[in-house]
Amino acid sequence: MVLPCQSGTLSAMGKSRTMKNVQHRQPKRASVEQLSEHRYLELMRGVSAHFTAAEIDEGAQKAAVIEDIKRTMSEFGLTVEDLR
Repeated sequence: MVLPCQSGTLSAMGKSRTMKNVQHRQPKRASVEQLSEHRYLELMRGVSAHFTAAEIDEGAQKAAVIEDIKRTMSEFGLTVEDLR
């Protein structure tokens, strides 16, 4: 089987050889660097800030969902008893 490409044609075997080479590439390893206490604390502050922001977002989402439920229940005249 012959497959077209921009520079002419490429056989199926040539393509599989190319794909094989791509699959066997080893990812570059990050250099190992010892963290200083200052850098460690800096990273931990960032992690803490990230989790704090996530908790705030979760609270805001919950409040928005509750408001949406209340609005929908009001729109359709539903009560808590209707949900049971």
